[in-house]
Amino acid sequence: MEKASAVLPDVRYCTDAYEAAEGADVVVLLTEWDELKKTDWSRLATVVERPLIIDGRNALSREDVSSNGFHYIGIGGVSATPQVAQSLVAT
Repeated sequence: MEKASAVLPDVRYCTDAYEAAEGADVVVLLTEWDELKKTDWSRLATVVERPLIIDGRNALSREDVSSNGFHYIGIGGVSATPQVAQSLVAT
């Protein structure tokens, strides 16, 4: 659901994380809202162009995110490569 704002006319407002991430090259998390921590990562992976998450708050479980195919970068923390890619590297 997109709505216009007189104050910020170029800002696109979305109803949920899935709508906001649709077609995105990267998902950047800058908040620790519980709503975002409960995201269905496998569902989100179906709407993004490129499965890359940058977690600016280290609020997510890198194991949960990477097990659903995302490359996870935690700012100031440890990053994770998707488990599918890890299995290819290990062979």
